[in-house]
Amino acid sequence: MLYIFPSLGRCGSTLLYNLVRKSMDQDWAWAETFDDIKRFKGRLIKTHSAFTGNLEIEWKAVFIYADIAEIIASLYNIKKNYRYPGSTEPETWHTIHLKNLGVDKKHIVVFNFLLSFSRFAAFLFLVIGDKYGFSEKVISWKKTGNTLFVNYNDLTNKKHKTMEKISKYLNVKLEDFEVKKRESSVNELPLLLKKVIQFQYGNIKKIINSNQ
Repeated sequence: MLYIFPSLGRCGSTLLYNLVRKSMDQDWAWAETFDDIKRFKGRLIKTHSAFTGNLEIEWKAVFIYADIAEIIASLYNIKKNYRYPGSTEPETWHTIHLKNLGVDKKHIVVFNFLLSFSRFAAFLFLVIGDKYGFSEKVISWKKTGNTLFVNYNDLTNKKHKTMEKISKYLNVKLEDFEVKKRESSVNELPLLLKKVIQFQYGNIKKIINSNQ
């Protein structure tokens, strides 16, 4: 059995993934693309990739998501030149994160150019047309019919009930844990950006909660 932990990023997937990894004590990996998932020979894998093919082995997935405005607010507050502590990489945190999300390289170039003089313009650019690929990721994993969707906020507001649901689905006992509440707030986003986010991603919750 392969256990997959896809997510939209900035919504607790690393925390959950590490809890399951600790419980199972199994080989694990990060998959940048769906092809990486297909090549992996272990049991635990974390990804931001969409589900774009078929897996010939038995698998289960837990998809961690959050309100898109909350995710973008979390990204919006990270300084443009921030780098991981101790990192020797020349690229900024934003660039690495967008690469991990599978954002097209040319869009990352434009984003960084815009970010150099307007944070608002940079994030608006990625939201319009969903250059993040958030909708594609949600729809593709939902269509598998084999993915449990978990809201990040349920890990804080309904922790024990949510833990039980995940444990039952994966058949794994999880240790108790603490989830840090977000320091960022959607209210900090510019009003126009919030409106465009709502227009672009308004149907995502309906898709997740649908029976499709």
